[in-house]
Amino acid sequence: MSLVSADVLYGDANRNGEVAVDDAVWVISHLGEEVLSELDREGDVDGDGLFTQRDAELIIEHVLRKIDSFPVEDIVCAHVIL
Repeated sequence: MSLVSADVLYGDANRNGEVAVDDAVWVISHLGEEVLSELDREGDVDGDGLFTQRDAELIIEHVLRKIDSFPVEDIVCAHVIL
C-alpha cells in the first residue's frame, strides 16, 4: 500500500480501498482529463495534474511490485518538508 496520509491512497483511482489493475483501467478511461477534485487525486500518481498513460503504467508497475511508491508521493513529501 502506498499511503501518503490517512486520507490518500495513491493509485486507488476508483477509491475502493486497494490498488489494483482496475485502477489503471479507470485512469485509461479518463486519459487527458484534468484532476479537478481532491477526490480524483489518487489516480494522478505522477503528479502532473492529468490522467495519463504514465499514471496507468505506474499503477500497473506498483501492482506487479516493480515499484514501491509513486512519483507524486515524493512531490507531496517534499512540500510537507518545506
